[in-house]
Amino acid sequence: EFELVFLRFHKFVKHMQKPYPEIKAMLSPLHENIFQYVDARVKDLTNEVDALDFASATKSIELLRKLGQVLTGIYAVYYEDIRDFVEDVSLKHLNDICSLHFGGKALSNLGPFYALLEVPPNASQEDIDKAFRRKSLEHHPDAQARLGISRDNPSEMQQKIIHAKDVLSDAKVREHYQRGFLEPFADIVKRLPQKLRETASESLHARDYDRTKALMIAVKDLHLLSSLVETTMDADAVRKSISIAVKEHVNQIYANVNKHWSKHELKGLNQELSTLDRIDASFSAYSDIYSSSWSNAIKKIVEDDIEAIATKARGILQGNEDDQQMHTFAFQLVRLGHIFDDLPRFKDYAKLKMGELLDCCQDQGEVGYLFKLGMLLEQGKVGTLDDQGNVVSEDQRISRVILSSFRHFKDVMTVVWNQQTGGTQKDITATVNEISSKRVSRGQSPIDVDVDQDLLSQGFQKYSEEYNKLFHEWRAGQLQLEELARELVTKAKKLQPCRVGMWGKLAKDSLPFLLAGIAIHFTISKSGDSYHRLLKAGSGHGQRITLQPASANCQSAKLTTEDVLQKPHNIQILTILRLFGYDSNSQSLANQLMQIRTGEGKSMILGMSSLLFSLLGFRVRCVCYSEYLSQRDHALFKEMFAAFGVSDQIHYSKITTFSEDQTAAKGNIRELSLDLMHGRIASGQAAPTRTSEAPHPATICHARLSAPPAQASNAFSMLSTTPHAALAGPAAARPGVSSQSAAMNPPGAPGASSSLARGSPVPPCAPSFGAPSSSLSTAAAASSWLARGSSAPPRAPSSGTPTVAENAFASPTPSSTQEEILLVDEVDMFFGQDFYGQTHNQVALLDCQEVPLILATIWDSRTEPRGIVLEAVKKSAEYKELLRRFLGWEFLLDSEVSAMCHDVQHFETPPYHCDRGGNRIGYKAMDGICFDVVYGYRTAFAYLNEHMKNNFQDSKQALKSALKLRVSCGQFSYANIKPACILGVSGTVAALGDQEWDIMNRYGIDTYTNMPSVYGLSNFKFLDQEVGDPITITPSRDEHWMAITNEVITKTKKKRAVIVLFADAARLKAYEASPYFQQVANKNVLSENQSHDEKEYVIKKAATGGQATFTSAVFGRGTDFFCNDSRVHEVGGVHIVHAFFSLDKSEEVQIQGRTARQGKKGTYSMVLLEEELQKQLGITARLSGQMASRDMYNFLETKRQEYHHAKHSTIEESLRVATERDTLTHKYFDSLLAGQSQKATVLFKDMYQKIKTSSSGGGAHHVVFCLDESSSMQGQSWTDLKVAFGKFLETRIAQEGNAQDVVSVVTFGSTARIVFSMSSLEDARRRSIGFHSGGTAFKPALDCAKQLFTEGAGKSLTPVLIFMSDGANDDGDCTGNMKDLHTNFNDLQCHTIFFGSGGSSHLQRMAAAVPNGAYHLSVNGVQLSKAFNAIALGAEYTAARDM
Repeated sequence: EFELVFLRFHKFVKHMQKPYPEIKAMLSPLHENIFQYVDARVKDLTNEVDALDFASATKSIELLRKLGQVLTGIYAVYYEDIRDFVEDVSLKHLNDICSLHFGGKALSNLGPFYALLEVPPNASQEDIDKAFRRKSLEHHPDAQARLGISRDNPSEMQQKIIHAKDVLSDAKVREHYQRGFLEPFADIVKRLPQKLRETASESLHARDYDRTKALMIAVKDLHLLSSLVETTMDADAVRKSISIAVKEHVNQIYANVNKHWSKHELKGLNQELSTLDRIDASFSAYSDIYSSSWSNAIKKIVEDDIEAIATKARGILQGNEDDQQMHTFAFQLVRLGHIFDDLPRFKDYAKLKMGELLDCCQDQGEVGYLFKLGMLLEQGKVGTLDDQGNVVSEDQRISRVILSSFRHFKDVMTVVWNQQTGGTQKDITATVNEISSKRVSRGQSPIDVDVDQDLLSQGFQKYSEEYNKLFHEWRAGQLQLEELARELVTKAKKLQPCRVGMWGKLAKDSLPFLLAGIAIHFTISKSGDSYHRLLKAGSGHGQRITLQPASANCQSAKLTTEDVLQKPHNIQILTILRLFGYDSNSQSLANQLMQIRTGEGKSMILGMSSLLFSLLGFRVRCVCYSEYLSQRDHALFKEMFAAFGVSDQIHYSKITTFSEDQTAAKGNIRELSLDLMHGRIASGQAAPTRTSEAPHPATICHARLSAPPAQASNAFSMLSTTPHAALAGPAAARPGVSSQSAAMNPPGAPGASSSLARGSPVPPCAPSFGAPSSSLSTAAAASSWLARGSSAPPRAPSSGTPTVAENAFASPTPSSTQEEILLVDEVDMFFGQDFYGQTHNQVALLDCQEVPLILATIWDSRTEPRGIVLEAVKKSAEYKELLRRFLGWEFLLDSEVSAMCHDVQHFETPPYHCDRGGNRIGYKAMDGICFDVVYGYRTAFAYLNEHMKNNFQDSKQALKSALKLRVSCGQFSYANIKPACILGVSGTVAALGDQEWDIMNRYGIDTYTNMPSVYGLSNFKFLDQEVGDPITITPSRDEHWMAITNEVITKTKKKRAVIVLFADAARLKAYEASPYFQQVANKNVLSENQSHDEKEYVIKKAATGGQATFTSAVFGRGTDFFCNDSRVHEVGGVHIVHAFFSLDKSEEVQIQGRTARQGKKGTYSMVLLEEELQKQLGITARLSGQMASRDMYNFLETKRQEYHHAKHSTIEESLRVATERDTLTHKYFDSLLAGQSQKATVLFKDMYQKIKTSSSGGGAHHVVFCLDESSSMQGQSWTDLKVAFGKFLETRIAQEGNAQDVVSVVTFGSTARIVFSMSSLEDARRRSIGFHSGGTAFKPALDCAKQLFTEGAGKSLTPVLIFMSDGANDDGDCTGNMKDLHTNFNDLQCHTIFFGSGGSSHLQRMAAAVPNGAYHLSVNGVQLSKAFNAIALGAEYTAARDM
């Protein structure tokens, strides 16, 4: 078709002789389009060959050869006719392509002759003769005259035809042309067999087994290319040669394994075993070239060796217990430790055997044997000796790994910690003098707040005296823990009721004594038994043990039995006293924050504070952003909470659980909503309060997208073994209601009930209460409350922690009149944008047998257009039955079914994790996989997908839990919390910005106290480090990875430990796949999807000498990379590589806190990628190598503050929306509780529709504008663009239902910059967009758009790209970039706009690359505004193409 049209066009242009200027102006875009098309097809071929897609490559070559015929034929004639009066660079480019790929000048000279005669390349002599006669008649001067065609030289064309016939009558000429016509790209094909062999060799050398496997799979299609060349492509021979290469490579790995094992080089062995694992994953299906039998063989060899070492060690234990015996036993333990640490696949077996040996030491050895053994290991005196007679460093490292990995040595670890802190602790007066406090109010500079140092010193002195008195009583056998707990509870009750608003002197004066009782209980319960064992090992109280401690870790010459006691240090006690207002004259307990340096015992402060508050009659909620950290901190005090009978008063949880519990305290909105739908709420009759007995929250991110259908398969056939009716489970007692409340779902069930969405209101002030009554009225009573009579007989000391059943008191039931104290761990997370400005959503699960059938039907039809599927579902019997059963609720059913039809096309977004054994699906959340997270119906379809693959052990149970109707029944603001008092501890308070303090001021928090470190001055080095570059900025991704690798290798060669933190798991994974990762020895990866034990193993190993650990930012908070390796400390400590720039300063401080912990040395550096910085901070200038590190950091800090200032307005808008939603929800909730069914129904509909408007694909959008600011846009064009942009915003604001839209703007010339991101419509309208000029490159702008859409992912926003340019770009075809965008955001809607005359083929192809893409042409400013306005008006942002 193109040939025919082009021939007519050629004749038209030729007939015009010299074209008019208007026609001439159209030629350049035509030539550009032809060139771009041919060039794109050549690039497609290159990519297809590189991707081993030989089927597509065959089609591309066939197409290109046809294009070659056109280019060397009719196009060559056209070129000869117009080249004299048209100067066009595209014509030159086309000629260059012909020369390069289509036979060059030789074929171009012959092609016009075939074109003149209009014969194909394979024309015979007879064909040429016939064509000559036909053309001679057509172009004979007489024939032309009869047609009225007049030419200056009438016989010119006739002469050309004669010449063409003469040339092509030569058989050799024709043969040359025909052969040349068949040769284009033949060299590529002919070289393929050898190229495949070479690529296989290179892939094996690089140990890229996925690539090698792909080669072996692709070889089978090699024969498809045979028809394109004269030689036969022998696919079998190629495959055989690759197979031989793989076999040889595998045999070499086997040889390496044997060599490493024979030399006991365990690190090298582990690396080769990991390589074999990867080979197994790639080639296990190729039994002719690879066998997995090696695994069982090596397993037996290593486990036999472990058993042999353990047997030898047991024999040593049975000998005489002297120093030599202990040293010999310890040596065998270190041998096992090497296997435990260096061969992770055998870690569990080695740990089992080592644990058994240490149990034997505990059971059979002398008192204190384990402690002495541990001290021997801690001193690094066990292992192979070097030439100087010292234990080699690797054996010293393994000794300390053993210490940190086995509970048997907890006493040694306690001794080390006590010695470290004891050597650096100042006297109490000097410590208190270093405490400082600030008040930060909105819009004002921080001001100093007085700290009553005398009162704090006195309080600590009272605490210390009471602690020592209680300890001596316990040691003398005069104090039992049960008695202590009972008396603490009794005495504390005499101070009740305590109230935040009436926090008087009596309660404050009692604090030191209460704290001392709690602290001594902690000390005895945690380390009392150890103390007695060591006491028994000596001859009397406090006898010193004659062991020389390691000089780097322990300060004193000898150890005493008291060094084994776990005790709170003075900073922790002073922090609690300050937190409780001990030094304050106020009669109220004030909201405040405490800054504690990371690694210095926040867990102890939170635990002791929680217990103290609960004893005083408060309910306590200790919240953390991480489930892992929350559970870890709770475990430290769990037994003590039980011993004091306050377990029900204290709750550790994530922030989401806290919000859920607050909602449940009012009633069960889910059950009441289901009752309303079923008509079970009688009008005017108050509904019974349904509280959630055991709320089990889940995060539900409603994101209604719109994208092309996913690949289909038959769900009905997959479910055939389980009838559809059975999918819904047995009929519930009440029709349509789940037999289990959403709040009572078992752990992991997808029917859980909460969610994250934008928005939250300003919290109200804490409630005030009246003065409490008290039977004690003097300070003297407080100071003597623990006095006990002398009639109690002395008892043997006890150290166990009693259970509740052993106590004489029961755990009190929390009362609704009790005030609740909120203790916040890491306040910057709680008051940051991840929670503040968002809502906790309530979803009721409607369990009807029709719902699973509807979901299965939609799953089966997921490749069909969404509208067709929706229409079919609404005609189904199941949907009609739901309408009949729930009269008046058609609006809800219609909305939910529409959501199902949408979500089925996006069930893999975000990526999910399938737990086969647990029959559940989870999603990445912070530092782990959360199985309580639900993403609308996408999760339901994920369950169907895994069921279809037989990936559940019990599919019926899994589907029963997942396939239910999700009824959104409320949104409660995370910010709308109402504790009586908010107290927080964090390592990053001083790093909080104005925006964070503005938020905290609204909660009534304006004060923080900075506590000194128990370890003295910090040894942290960043900008002032003596060796290395504090900040490295690299211009490319490859150089970024290289710089990280070089820094890791340099530091680990010096036996330092290095921890590298990437921005997220995706960037970490990309680095792992790079060749640079393979260059690093002794490496481990810490990731979210590892088990708890796997994480603990990597974390404990991370801070040991020569170790490199790679992880993501989520582990930069709260993860305790404890360094107990004196060798690491001696060479500079742990080094942190921050591989990205944190937009949150608090995150940066937290990451820095992973090193120089607890008085150790440590350094930190940033290795940054320039293009990421430019996108993050809107920087256009080059950064790499431009300024000194300190100046660079100051520059980046300024840009970070500008970013946060711009972000704050977005949070404010979310706050406004959330306030509205929260208010609507409470009105609806109140009407349910009051039994007002009609009012509740009206309120529900209003609330539900507003929720769905913001969460559906037709509601909230993230619109990313990519706007051309190249030189040609300067002046009026830029003004026109700004007017059009303003028109878009004005139109969206004027429409209802667009309040949740957010806008980001990218401007681009030669580079791209993010002007602002995710601003509300109103905020975007107030912003100005500056002009920078430059060239025109599309790809940097598309990269920025991808980054912005990624940042907005999970926020229920449909991505919309509006890309505008006024000219051709310099960086080639961008369809690949657009396809990549669509792959990552498959509901992407795209509009490309060309501003000017002529149009742009690049922009057209960009729009065509996206299913929901549209191309617009705007000749002038008026049309540009119309285009922007038309896009803004579209309900789904659709507009007519080619406007």
